[in-house]
Parts: sequence; structure tokens; C-alpha cells
Amino acid sequence: MDDKNKTRGQIPSQQPQAGFGSLVKEHGPIAAGGLRPSGIEPEIHRELEQIGVKSVPEFPKVGPEERKVGIEPAGESVPVEPSGIVHPSVMTEEEARLTLKHAKPTESRFGLATLIVKFFKSIHHKLLTSKN
Repeated sequence: MDDKNKTRGQIPSQQPQAGFGSLVKEHGPIAAGGLRPSGIEPEIHRELEQIGVKSVPEFPKVGPEERKVGIEPAGESVPVEPSGIVHPSVMTEEEARLTLKHAKPTESRFGLATLIVKFFKSIHHKLLTSKN
């Protein structure tokens, strides 16, 4: 058995190292200053302040001029209503066959056409072989 391991280049006592394709990852303590609540403004170095860097609040302030034109701050969640019904454009069997002839295999419509032709073949087979 030792000869087989030597020919393969393996050493019997060697085990795979953690971190190289294994699920074992490093775990360590979280740094004391690493996590801060988002409400606190960041500290800006004096040199950066001198060149014009400023702290920007998380949410912009809406003044009276913005309110006049209809801009209001968003609430916690703004419901989005669809502007219209979206109908998926499905190909007919004829369109799918033409697409397979003329489209490049890298185009997404080629894949859609392939599926549609496959489904129509399945449907035709079931209709022809059904006993009614």
C-alpha cells in the first residue's frame, strides 16, 4: 500500500489543509471598533475637511422649495403599483421554427424557440398516440 501512495505522489500522514476547497473557514473574534450603528456620522480627517469633503446624511433633507414642486421624503416602504399588465410574448410553432433557422445559438430567443419546438413535438406526439 505504501508503494501505491508513493507512485501517486501522496504521503500517508499528510491531510488536506483547511481553506483550500474545504468548508472549514477561519473564525475569529469581531473587532471591537469594527461594527458601528448607522446613525452615527463618520469622522472625517481634518485634511479631508480642508479640501471640501463633508459628511452626507443617510436620508436627504427635503426643504420647502422641493416640497413646492411635489418632492416628499419616502416613508419606510413605498408601494409600487404596476403601470400596466405585461403579457409575455410567446412564439407560435412557426415563429419558433423560423427562429431556429435564422437566430444565432448565443441569442436568448434561440433557447426559447428550442423549448417551444420541444413542447410542440411533445404535444403532437401525445395527440397522435392518444386513444380517444
